[in-house]
Amino acid sequence: MEIFTEKLGGDFRKNCEMIDSLLRVDKSFDIIKREMKIAGANCVMYYIDGFVKAELMQKLMVYLISVKEIGDGGKDAAYTFAAKSVPTVEVDVTDSADNIILMVLSGCTAFLSEGFGPNAIIIRGHIPRAAPRSPKATA
Repeated sequence: MEIFTEKLGGDFRKNCEMIDSLLRVDKSFDIIKREMKIAGANCVMYYIDGFVKAELMQKLMVYLISVKEIGDGGKDAAYTFAAKSVPTVEVDVTDSADNIILMVLSGCTAFLSEGFGPNAIIIRGHIPRAAPRSPKATA
């Protein structure tokens, strides 16, 4: 069941404004919007503070800023970038605002770029896992 029916379009600025509004970036200190330039293209990542390990995000960002080409803005650009340039196996590509919001609120990172056209990349697998504990003995 979709709550948000909006889809991403070809305008990066409008896509960011829509996601900002839906995630209420200006009202929540827990939602992180990280803007950066990669290969000359404007990019933004959305994630929840504390759901993403800082060391992993830092390594991902260092890697991404070394990428030489982000995409041409075509409909397949995000798929190509995800397959060739995102160093994790848990990646999805979507144009659905509903899916982006659901995934960010579930602990994933949404990655938008001028070079991705009408799509965003969802990077999963960042949620810190609690170490398993032994059951306590009852006396």
